[in-house]
Amino acid sequence: MAMTRAHVRWIGLILASVMLASCGTQEGPGTAGLIFERLKGAPEPSRFSPSRAELAAAGVNQPLLRVVTQVPVTQSAGYILRGQANGAQFYGANDGSELQVRAGLIQSTVGFVGDLDGTNITAPARAIATGQGRYSRVLRHRRSEGKLFETQINCTVTRVGAEQVVILGRSHNTTRVAESCRAANEDPAGRTLAFENTFWLENGAVRASEQWVSYETGTLRLEQVLP
Repeated sequence: MAMTRAHVRWIGLILASVMLASCGTQEGPGTAGLIFERLKGAPEPSRFSPSRAELAAAGVNQPLLRVVTQVPVTQSAGYILRGQANGAQFYGANDGSELQVRAGLIQSTVGFVGDLDGTNITAPARAIATGQGRYSRVLRHRRSEGKLFETQINCTVTRVGAEQVVILGRSHNTTRVAESCRAANEDPAGRTLAFENTFWLENGAVRASEQWVSYETGTLRLEQVLP
């Protein structure tokens, strides 16, 4: 797979976080690896649903995403915050997959079946925060031969209404917002991309979401877990 700017940036952040973790703190279960070992929960390590007490016992005291994938099978994993830069958060799981998230929106991924190489999120973030808006944005995917392919999509955001969301046993009173998108043109395979993303906002911030990433990865559900 070709090295992209996102890969280089994330490698730097991950190396920095590893160096930080090894610089002599005495926190015991302070590294992500040990935390995940404690939480992975045999015999079903692909189902990440620890209790709040288990998170506390494992030493989880930083922001954590619970991510649910549906392709090729439904499974969930914990993603720990590894670093932040220019308003973006970089989350990593113990299998090496990573997410770059900004304002609750997935900006790029690494290590999934089909990665999102990047997308502009300024207009979407503004519309989702207010619950209304229309805009165009571009999704960038790197094809198997390493060539970058861009898809321009036109999107409409609407406020659906109040909805209660439960994340690891804790209820959140949220506002549900829908983002409906459709590509302006067909892709090289003759497909016209169309999807709907869903965001659940609590006090103005995205608490949970379901976001389309690629044809291969499908939709990811992200749940923001508080320690």
